[in-house]
Amino acid sequence: MIYRFTFLIIRPSINRFMSLGAIAIAVLLSVPANAAQLDNEHNVGGKSGVTGESGDSLYVAGLEYHSLEGLSRQQSDRHFGQILSAEQLQLFNDTNLEQALARFTGVQVGRDGQFNIRGIRGVARGQYNVTLDGQRMATTGAGNRSIDLGSISLDAIHRVEIRKVLTPDQDADAMSGVVSIETRKPASEYRQIDATYGSGFNNGYKQFLRPDARASANFSQTFGDNISFSAGVFFIRENTAREILGVSYDLLKPDDAAPVGVVGEVHPGFNIRESNSLGGRVDLRYRPSADTEWHVSSYVNTDSRAFNRHRVTMRGTGDIFDPDGTGEMLRQGSFGYDIGTRDQRLNQFVTRAGLSQRWQFLDAHYRIGWAHSSRHDDEIGIPFLRSGITYALSLGDPVRPRMELPDGPVPFRDMRIEPMSEVIQEHRDNTFTAHVDLDIPVGSIALRVGGGTIYSMKSGDYRDSQLRVAGLMDLSRFQMEDWGAYPVLNQASYEIPSFVKAEQARAFFERNYTSFRKDNRIQRQRSDIWNYDAIEGVYSGYAMATANIGIVNVLGGARIEHTSARYEGYDVLFDDIGNYRETVDTSASSSYTNIFPNVQFALYPFGSTMLQMAYSRSIARPDYHELTPFRLLHIQDQTIFRGNTSLGPIISDNLDLMFEYTFRQAGSAKIGLFYKNLQNFVVERTRVLEGGEFDGFTERTFANGERAAFIYGIELTWQQKFHFLPGVLGNLGTYTNYTWSLSRYRIDGRDPAPRLPGQSPQVVNVGVNYEHGRFFGQVSYHWTAESIVRLESSDSPLAAVTRLTYPDHYEDGFRDLSVSARFRLSEQFLIWADASNLIPSERVQYIGSRSRYVTETQFQASSSFHLGLRYSL
Repeated sequence: MIYRFTFLIIRPSINRFMSLGAIAIAVLLSVPANAAQLDNEHNVGGKSGVTGESGDSLYVAGLEYHSLEGLSRQQSDRHFGQILSAEQLQLFNDTNLEQALARFTGVQVGRDGQFNIRGIRGVARGQYNVTLDGQRMATTGAGNRSIDLGSISLDAIHRVEIRKVLTPDQDADAMSGVVSIETRKPASEYRQIDATYGSGFNNGYKQFLRPDARASANFSQTFGDNISFSAGVFFIRENTAREILGVSYDLLKPDDAAPVGVVGEVHPGFNIRESNSLGGRVDLRYRPSADTEWHVSSYVNTDSRAFNRHRVTMRGTGDIFDPDGTGEMLRQGSFGYDIGTRDQRLNQFVTRAGLSQRWQFLDAHYRIGWAHSSRHDDEIGIPFLRSGITYALSLGDPVRPRMELPDGPVPFRDMRIEPMSEVIQEHRDNTFTAHVDLDIPVGSIALRVGGGTIYSMKSGDYRDSQLRVAGLMDLSRFQMEDWGAYPVLNQASYEIPSFVKAEQARAFFERNYTSFRKDNRIQRQRSDIWNYDAIEGVYSGYAMATANIGIVNVLGGARIEHTSARYEGYDVLFDDIGNYRETVDTSASSSYTNIFPNVQFALYPFGSTMLQMAYSRSIARPDYHELTPFRLLHIQDQTIFRGNTSLGPIISDNLDLMFEYTFRQAGSAKIGLFYKNLQNFVVERTRVLEGGEFDGFTERTFANGERAAFIYGIELTWQQKFHFLPGVLGNLGTYTNYTWSLSRYRIDGRDPAPRLPGQSPQVVNVGVNYEHGRFFGQVSYHWTAESIVRLESSDSPLAAVTRLTYPDHYEDGFRDLSVSARFRLSEQFLIWADASNLIPSERVQYIGSRSRYVTETQFQASSSFHLGLRYSL
């Protein structure tokens, strides 16, 4: 069976507004039996004479909720996918794609919220693929395979789909699924123009933040029957601020006594982030005949981000105190302040060209593409310190240690400058792709075969420097913001007395850079092993077939991928007295081949029900830093740290089951089960070498683990319009999705096995909407449960715990309550208003025990409010 979809843009009625599940397009779904039927029913120019149901053809028009439900099921859910259209995305308060992904089932959000997608179905960030208009996007991570989606404006998007079960014609390195982005397409039969402008503010941090802004303009037109064109530009300015309380702990082990926990440092801080993203897109299609279509599309964006950190550091270095003690006097401590500023520029570019050609017995699709990304980070830290400070410690609240100043405030502007830091990173990725797909009807079977190649070149340059000022300098030389003092977490003992102007601090650093003394030994030790060049080629072929057998739709096939790669790094040597000696280039190659079987069944026992089952295999390649053949050799310390080019990919065998029921009254409910068996996890291993040149040296490296891990869970989705309720209640609707998952990561020596890092056991999305006439309103809530962010390989004593335990690092998830409203003023104008973070809450990170060892508390006190106008013609 071959499915074809023709999308025809339709203007929404002035009296109808799109609810969740509604979409302002008409869709022609054809299920032809052979290629000749395709020629009769499909018109490449976008026109169709079909105006109703006829045989196997279904015409869905208008804005009805149940129409989209039926469409989504047939269009995407055959492959366990979820789709949000542009119209649906615009009903939320999201502005960029990273925020919007949180609306999907099973997408986990970290405690940093809208800028931090942690993973899908418990599988960590960087282990899902992202395509834009069918072209694979280039990675943006620092030595890893993650892709930053926070710069992609929703105003550029036609729809977003997450496919959690792959088919053989998709790249296999998507262990948790594929995020497929489609930008806006040319209009079918007329000119289309729309524009959006909005602005907003954060009510709690007005003195720190500039107003938010959002603007876009799109143009689309078809010229005759052969050429269609579409273009758009987009701008987003987003500003956020967070209060942070950090606490570090030391552990004292007195002779013949129980270990004693020591609060080493308390550092309240205030972080400010500003992002300015500008992007554009263009799409051109040419149809010389009904059987041929050429198309080319491009997308580009650049995002300038500024991160400013203001932090006070209080450290007691005198007497030792127990976490249960109160009022101990700590003498000879220190009080510090540091200003950190980081400028980041992220560039992303995607272009793709293709040809679709129809012959009598097959359809051929040819695609070539190029994706580019570059990320430049320049971060400086300027610390100031005053020693000889006396503190009075109060531990009435163990997770909020208070270090009071009995001798009065520290003379803030008299603090002396300490050694400064500068970290510069440059990461570049160029990915080239070429694919051929052939669709061949063979009787009642739809056969698809094809192949392709992915050729990527990624490089990373990293420099971490420590610099000293020649002479003495104190804070009085720096200009201060007029914000005054700020009590972090509304606690006077966590007050930041003043804020250095970040722009002036950077200007001072750059103006005097040549006079600073740089520690070359520290720079070489911290930097050289993180520099790399990687060239990877993936060559693939596949075959798959789809057939209908009564009420059963069967998809089966296999994919083969051969990976060939070359990595370059550096060999860094420190001699027997600890001095830096040399850095030497090094390189290594690797190759491997994987086969990916795939079988899927879809049963339609009744018109309103569907049951799907699938088995598939996918992989996740190790991060670039792990694969780089670097070596850091310390002869004095007798230690070796090295990469491992021989690492193989993580392999995931996946089982999926989903049941869907479509209600008579506009809506559907879905229950999905999934199971992943993961092998070849990359682990860090330490061993003592025996024999040879480095006998007795301690080696640390990466290896594929022999133990497996697994994840299983359940996904529930309910979407419905309550038309059957009386009166105004009939205008209500809801969308709800819930994901529960469990993972176990078997590690030698650990019993019981811990959860996988990054996996949150629960994810919830709940929304209630109301639609009447020209008005649409919605209340949305998201919650992601806590997760483990780092596992420790060995147990150790914690003073607050009565037994040996593993000091794993845990982190709160994220929650958000938002409200959005839309009102259509006329056929051309729509006004929108959004509010988010309406229930500000603290989010913590802790070690071992949440009641004792909280290492960081984050709090965003402000809610954000936005208002805007949308124009369409």
